[in-house]
Amino acid sequence: MSDMRLYLKELVVKMREANGDAITVTALATTAGVSRSTIYKYYPDVLALLRSQQESIVTVSSANDLRKIDLIKHQLSKSKDLVLYLSNICSNQLIEISELEEAIDQIQKSNSARVSYLESKIAKLEKNTLRRVK
Repeated sequence: MSDMRLYLKELVVKMREANGDAITVTALATTAGVSRSTIYKYYPDVLALLRSQQESIVTVSSANDLRKIDLIKHQLSKSKDLVLYLSNICSNQLIEISELEEAIDQIQKSNSARVSYLESKIAKLEKNTLRRVK
């Protein structure tokens, strides 16, 4: 793209910021310091210039959007990996908890059996001790 085309595009952007969409070829030529014929040489009318400016804005916006989309995809991929990692940790923790609960149940059953055994031994001893006293 020629320097004049680029200059005119940049100037249109500045004029739009200052005046909105009310841009004429005469105003553009005066602001650019060139004749109206120079403007027409590069752009047949202001609408063609505005359209070319709009296309470049859309292209830049699309490129920015694509970069944002790629960044979001990358972040989602990292998040997905993190979720899978945390899911595996949670799954392993649940397995460990289940195993610990089973071990606790076994210990409680074993302790209950020991208590029952000791109670029966104490009961036998009490009977034997009571018989001797008589």
